[in-house]
Amino acid sequence: MNSLKNLMIMVVLAAVGYGVYVSLARNNVDPPLPPEVAEQWQQPSAPTVEMPDAARTGPAAQPGGSLAIGTGIGPESAARTPGQTPLDNPPVAAPNLTTVEPYPPSDATAALGPPVSAGSMAAPPGSGGVRNLSPPPVDSRASEADDLLRDKFAAFMEEVQRSLKLGKLAEAHQALSMLYTRPDLPEEQARQIVGLLDQLAGTVIYSREHYLEPAYRARGGETIEQIARQHQVPWQLLARINGLMPPDAPNDDRTKDQPLPDGMELKVVRGPFDAIVNLEKRELTLMLQDRYAGRFAIGVGRDHTNIEGIYTVEDKILNPVYNGPGGISIPPDDPRNPLGKAWIGLSAQVGIHGAADPRDLGRDDNQGSICVAPRDIQDLFGILSIGSRVKVTR
Repeated sequence: MNSLKNLMIMVVLAAVGYGVYVSLARNNVDPPLPPEVAEQWQQPSAPTVEMPDAARTGPAAQPGGSLAIGTGIGPESAARTPGQTPLDNPPVAAPNLTTVEPYPPSDATAALGPPVSAGSMAAPPGSGGVRNLSPPPVDSRASEADDLLRDKFAAFMEEVQRSLKLGKLAEAHQALSMLYTRPDLPEEQARQIVGLLDQLAGTVIYSREHYLEPAYRARGGETIEQIARQHQVPWQLLARINGLMPPDAPNDDRTKDQPLPDGMELKVVRGPFDAIVNLEKRELTLMLQDRYAGRFAIGVGRDHTNIEGIYTVEDKILNPVYNGPGGISIPPDDPRNPLGKAWIGLSAQVGIHGAADPRDLGRDDNQGSICVAPRDIQDLFGILSIGSRVKVTR
């Protein structure tokens, strides 16, 4: 019995030894990339450009009819949106895009202080103030993975730049939008594309140029409200884009009832728009189908906790009454009313509304629910429709 047992042990040891030999013999073969890296950047694919060599630029947005919303941060929050700062020099600037001035980092970001440099790192406890200056060991596979991602991103941006130079702004906008919404997109690369996305949204969606839908010709007697209903967007959006009402006109303007001249050419977009509210970043991002359509700084109210979830817009009310905790009720013309001039209701308690005080933006201890700047609530009121989906996440 012992002899049989010893023989089995020798067979096992021989098999193990052979396996070690094979492993060492194959050591010069490059290891495969990790699965998570191999799958990275497969979507979205960079736009394929098959245009003549002669580059053409996109047409300029016609004055008087385009919206400043398309910069992605809303007119009034242009200097306050937290979280993501566009590059001072984006990879490429398409000619004649709707633009706004870049916005500075939020106060919350500035409070974090400058990035920690290697020389400013404190010595670990018990080290006597002397640090080990030897560089840490380098994970070669992680470094190769990072290099691969950077190369993929650089190649993707080169294709985007090529599309822009050829005037294919809608294609570039969609490709960047798909990349921007990927949850695995590194923050550094998100910052690099968001400034360009803001400009592209301004031109592709909110200018009077027909990038997404053919020009619409009004039929005799049609109103802008009827045309907007066909395209599942609020009438205020089409009226402002097409210069039928000033950008700062109230949302109850009677423009919607006026018959349009027969054959009048209109810019139309097909909705509905949706929104993603990030409570941690204090930011609301608009989406038109799968396209990035702008972003707005927000503040968060303390009236109700645990508001994360997926909602649909149930109602839209101008000059709302505030009904707060404890049975408090504040009429719309009272300066204490925290809801501002409009309410976009997501449920009985949760909604998007104007900020009574601009200082409410970026905070999480306000009265009310999700607030945006007074001008921004006017824009959102005219963009989100009854039935628009709103995802609130943290």
